[in-house]
Amino acid sequence: MTRELQCPDCEFMIRSESTDQLVEMVQQHAKESHDMEMSRSDVMDIARTV
Repeated sequence: MTRELQCPDCEFMIRSESTDQLVEMVQQHAKESHDMEMSRSDVMDIARTV
């Protein structure tokens, strides 16, 4: 199942068939670009299936 996430604060967008990869990349983006921590459930709450 492919999921995607568009950052609400910038132009970052990721689409992946791997949930683990999606979560890891979003967590890394949130930390490096916005100095915030996101749990796996935080990421999954805003990711959508495409």
